[in-house]
Amino acid sequence: MRDAPRPTFTADPHPERWSVDAAPTTRLALLFLAFLALFSVIAARIVWIQGGARDRFLAVWDRPVESLEPIPARDGRILSADGQVLAYDAPRFDLLIHYRWLEEPANDAWLTATARERLAPSDRRKKAKLAAAREDVLRERVRLWQGLAEVTGHPAEELASSRQAIQTRVERMLRAVEARRGGATTEPASTPLVETPARPGLRGLWDRVVKELTTPPQRDRRDPLVIQEQLDDHILVRNVPLPVVAAVESQGARFPGVKTHVATDRVYPHGDLAAHVLGLRQEIRPEDLAVRQERYPGGDPLDYRQGDRIGQGGIERTYEAVLRGQRGVRRITRNRRGETLSSVIVREPRDGHDVTLTFDLAVQLRAEQLLDGALSANSDRVPESPPEEVNEVTSPTGGCVVAVDIRTGALLAAATAPRVDQQLLLHPDRDSWKQIAKDPRRPLFSRLTQAAVPPGSVFKVVSAVAGLQEGAIQPDEPFLCRGFLNEPDRDRCAVYRHTGRGHGETTLGDALCWSCNVYFFDMAMRLGPGPLEDWAYRFGFGVRTGIDLPGERVGAVPNPRGGGKWYPGTTRQLAVGQASLTVTPLQVARMMAAVANGGTLVPLHLRQAPGDESPSAGGHGAMELVEFASGPERAAQPIEGLIPGTLERIREALRLVVEDPQGTGRSAYLGRVAIAGKTGTAEAGGGKQDHAWFAGYAPAEEPRVAFVVFLEHGGSGGKAAGPLVRELVRTLDDAGLLRGER
Repeated sequence: MRDAPRPTFTADPHPERWSVDAAPTTRLALLFLAFLALFSVIAARIVWIQGGARDRFLAVWDRPVESLEPIPARDGRILSADGQVLAYDAPRFDLLIHYRWLEEPANDAWLTATARERLAPSDRRKKAKLAAAREDVLRERVRLWQGLAEVTGHPAEELASSRQAIQTRVERMLRAVEARRGGATTEPASTPLVETPARPGLRGLWDRVVKELTTPPQRDRRDPLVIQEQLDDHILVRNVPLPVVAAVESQGARFPGVKTHVATDRVYPHGDLAAHVLGLRQEIRPEDLAVRQERYPGGDPLDYRQGDRIGQGGIERTYEAVLRGQRGVRRITRNRRGETLSSVIVREPRDGHDVTLTFDLAVQLRAEQLLDGALSANSDRVPESPPEEVNEVTSPTGGCVVAVDIRTGALLAAATAPRVDQQLLLHPDRDSWKQIAKDPRRPLFSRLTQAAVPPGSVFKVVSAVAGLQEGAIQPDEPFLCRGFLNEPDRDRCAVYRHTGRGHGETTLGDALCWSCNVYFFDMAMRLGPGPLEDWAYRFGFGVRTGIDLPGERVGAVPNPRGGGKWYPGTTRQLAVGQASLTVTPLQVARMMAAVANGGTLVPLHLRQAPGDESPSAGGHGAMELVEFASGPERAAQPIEGLIPGTLERIREALRLVVEDPQGTGRSAYLGRVAIAGKTGTAEAGGGKQDHAWFAGYAPAEEPRVAFVVFLEHGGSGGKAAGPLVRELVRTLDDAGLLRGER
């Protein structure tokens, strides 16, 4: 019985548990409940976002935005001693426009984004409405330029030219940036990996979902390049009148992308007057910003930024820290539509301080007129006087006139020529700048501080002092001048080349009066080069004068111990102001002031005593003036070793130069004022015309003002420069400067 066969299947006592219809229904119900729970959570989240969290999101959207904006400040004025304004800041209004509104053709991405902003969210995906909105923006651009032409009064062609100039400049910058980046490319950022075959069934579907969710999309190596200038506003029209500003501000919908900007212009009301003295205020260059950042790693004390102005040359540069105004700061609060909710001044702007110069406007103007006349007319119309050099007389190529108070060193006139109108230099056009740059007379070159040339016979004043101090000559001891020293064809006097005769019996006074070269050649051979070099330095040659102008050259005094070859002829040439000796007009003026005041080198300066003008806040000023406010050249220096009576004998001779009928400076004679001085005709070399000099002081009996007239390639000092001296002294006397009336 154990091995009896049994049936394979046994009947289930509960057949309903395995019903074919019950199993699928249960599973579907469970799946439905799971999806229902999931969608319920999503729906609840949506309801919460739209309802409960709505205010939170809108609060962020409507949150005001704060920004800090600068408040411009005016720079200080430059005034003459008589209170005339030589430079000042004038307010101006500019029209600025966003680059995308002027770009032609319109940038496609910007155009689409602007159009989408004007549509309701539900319409932004509708191509027809988006295309219509794009057309509206394009028509608005056309109306914008028509409106600008009407309100500004500028022809449409002129505005189109300005648009094109801005776009050309920005596109040039864009190309430069692209070139530095190596050019645009569409290569993928990395080489894609070889895809593995997808797994079948649900596993393959799962792999696909994971890949789509975790793998970033393929992008080009470089996104479209956008530079900051494409997102900025640019000046379209400068210096628009107030009615235009009011029209643009009150009709914002008519002028989208346009705004007004308040700025200041530097104005030089007298054109080219004292151009090299005043300098310019121009927009700071990127390289200047970089230099200041290196100089002040802890922060620029004057807080320069791109677009600010800075002094370029002259008084504008020297007293930059005094003249510069400190911008203020305003905190602006705006809503999301750009409407201003509040405006609070965080820091008040502070205007710069004025700088008053030492010369009167009328004296400076007359000095420049005299100089301009000498440069524009041939000097052979000057009255005849005994020549120093046989020289063809032509118009000078440039020049300088300086007048100095012998007690204080204040410059009473500082004229240079040629000059350039300051207003033209602020915004020169291409043709004007090309003409200035190619002018052979070099109008941008300041002869006042940078013309280092041989002084010629003017240096005989120093040679005479050296000879008297070292005992090489006696003032009343006669010397026979044959017209040449040893040989007739060398070391000669000018009168010998002209007449074949010498000066005859000559004392020191006669030698200075007639400008006898042979007298000083002979003295130099007995004196030697050492004392000449020594006394040249003592009288201020080869060192700065202390003038508060940048870029002053110091010239060169030959050094017999410098290691090079030194010949006897070099000593003789040095005694008459030649060889390799070079000086500036300021140094000659300072030397002559020392002769006139009894032997004190006074520091030259152009700014009057500042009093309480010096800034006192924010570290403003002091560190910027170190170069000009301290140092030995800023203090009066008595010339050491002068024997009493030496300068008295020199002054007697210098008066004869003008008053003696045979004096080389007779052309400067002015009956009502006694003038003392020394002429000079310096060889320029290279086949060029000689330089003309005349240096002296007045009144001769009670000196108050020293002066220098220098004419570059002007010929004879007596003929060319003497008449200018006469008129300059007349002007100084008329202004009361020779009588101490100011």
